[in-house]
Amino acid sequence: MKQRHPVIGIFTYRRGTRFTESFVFRQWVEIGRKLGANVYVFNESDIRLRQKRIRGFKFTRFGWTAAMEPWPDIVIDRRRSNWNAAFRIMRNRSLFPYANDKFVLKSKALEMFSEDERTARWLPKTLPYSERNLRSMLAQYPLIYAKPSNGTGGMGVVRIQAKQGRYEVWGRERSFGLRNVRLRHRGEVVRWLAHWTRSQRIRNGSFVLQQGIDTEILPERTADARVLHQKNGEGEWVTTGMAIRVGTPRSPNSNLAGQRGSAALPFLPFMEKHFGTEQAKAIEEECRCLAQRLTEVIEEKIGSLFEIGIDLAVDKAGKIWLLEVNPKPSRDPARSAIRKRTGMP
Repeated sequence: MKQRHPVIGIFTYRRGTRFTESFVFRQWVEIGRKLGANVYVFNESDIRLRQKRIRGFKFTRFGWTAAMEPWPDIVIDRRRSNWNAAFRIMRNRSLFPYANDKFVLKSKALEMFSEDERTARWLPKTLPYSERNLRSMLAQYPLIYAKPSNGTGGMGVVRIQAKQGRYEVWGRERSFGLRNVRLRHRGEVVRWLAHWTRSQRIRNGSFVLQQGIDTEILPERTADARVLHQKNGEGEWVTTGMAIRVGTPRSPNSNLAGQRGSAALPFLPFMEKHFGTEQAKAIEEECRCLAQRLTEVIEEKIGSLFEIGIDLAVDKAGKIWLLEVNPKPSRDPARSAIRKRTGMP
């Protein structure tokens, strides 16, 4: 009896034969072929529910080519943007078993981690956005952030810093444009942010307020760490990549998407340069420990995943702070850092 090859679908956004992560998907399709698996890419319009077939795409010498493929045994959800109505309807139906469960909103995830003793010590104070909470945070901290609870790529993030009795505000618009205003008092900040949260919200999402961490290890640059934590062939969680993301000058965040002048750097050499060899290794080990604790909490309280991207801040004293957890992490920081270390194109 002929052995059946496992069928793996990669669900994502596409426009024609253009995919948002084409380079990564080409690798996954090819690796699957070498391992004896049938791997293809598709979106919601490719589903043929009555026939139980999928119009799947594979990369060939002719480019991305479509063909009718068998129903997947499992699906990897890599839809990171363009969440239209058809996608939401499809994702809420039990059409496929998924390798990665749907994740909760940013605010709910951070609340979950702050309430669990395994992860609470790494959490900066985070509150849902409201005028009352904003005034409270401004009174407590010289630096705070406002972030969309359902955001990605740094869109909509605002950095508010008290300077010499006034407030310096930098915001990253949904179009990735950079906004800067100087406000005289808290009342102006409250009014400005109320307008921002209405104009820059993503779909009907809300915002969260977060205690700011001084990560300007480099002058006027925000620098944080991205840790990629994945399951290996035995189903065990391991840290497979670590990189430093450096934002553009005065940017409110370090996301690489849409930002000319941003950069990804190898993790350990950066830390050794700024903290010394011994402390840098301790920071690296603590990052791995945090990643492991996070996956324990997530799989216990939400469901199974096969990878997460973790955004961490390392302040000037070397203390680690958890900023965000992403169940569909971009590969850009790790790839860029590897190229800098190895000279790869």
